[in-house]
Amino acid sequence: MKRWAYAVGAAGLVLAGCGGDGGSSPPISVIPGGPSPTPTPSSSPTATPTPSASYQTYAQLTGNQSFQTACAALNFSNGNPPAPQPATNFGDGLTLAYTAATDSYTISGDGLSLSYAPAQLDPAAPAGVRGYLRTENGFTQRFSIGTPAPGGVALDYVRAFSLRALRNGQTLQYQCVFGVPTRLTDPPDATTVTFTRVGINGAAYVAPVGGGLQTYALTASTATLSVNVATGEATTVLRLVGTLQTASGPASTTTELGTFTGVGDFDDTRPSFYGPLTSTDRDSQFSFFGGWFFGPQGREAAFSTQILAVDRTTGARMSVLANVFAAR
Repeated sequence: MKRWAYAVGAAGLVLAGCGGDGGSSPPISVIPGGPSPTPTPSSSPTATPTPSASYQTYAQLTGNQSFQTACAALNFSNGNPPAPQPATNFGDGLTLAYTAATDSYTISGDGLSLSYAPAQLDPAAPAGVRGYLRTENGFTQRFSIGTPAPGGVALDYVRAFSLRALRNGQTLQYQCVFGVPTRLTDPPDATTVTFTRVGINGAAYVAPVGGGLQTYALTASTATLSVNVATGEATTVLRLVGTLQTASGPASTTTELGTFTGVGDFDDTRPSFYGPLTSTDRDSQFSFFGGWFFGPQGREAAFSTQILAVDRTTGARMSVLANVFAAR
């Protein structure tokens, strides 16, 4: 395992989205990021980092932009609960492009090629979310984009989007993260770093034995994220707490949906961490997460995750699709 190098010849690996060419900046709204757990002290002092390189915040970007992403997806046309499509490394997910002249977005990759313009804005989108609708052959493709706010504070460098699309006749739901990525030559200013604001945005789909599909919002969930620069590992713990969504509205109580732990490896060859998720209270059958750090010295982080697990007591099967956001 290579450590995150402090000086490598990686100028060509700095991702698109760190600059602009004049014109308007991509519009973004705030979306919730979930609650923030009680911080765990880092083993090394990590006061507010002093930027070691020049970065623009996302809001400062201007002109046309092309963003690489980390994504995960569920296939709602395959399986009960919906079958997961594995999370990707950062840079291997969908590509999101913004065109300033038309104030429009284009999404490509994974067999998709979709465009969203102001005429397709959804007037019924939830408050704080910029949503789009595109109907083709009777199927409505939904695209929403926004600014995560773990702990109630909006992030400066990370953004996220969700996409419900038809691909080869099958319905897929994607969750992706993107933004202004941390450069490989600009690691955190301490060997170990613990992020103090972490939030989850996503849903769990549970298929009880002999029952129908249940949908749970995950906004009551908590997570932790830490990074060890020397070993090249990003470690996360996800405690999933669901709020059942019913025809009459959200349930008044929450449901424990399991705790999942993952260690994502990274090195000095590409800006991405990636790894499997395991659980001590569920059978984790096909569960992964992938993402990266954003802003100077990894000030923020984000990853997408998908989980397929079975409750050992009830036999209920569960699929999860979520984004996780963090800041320090």
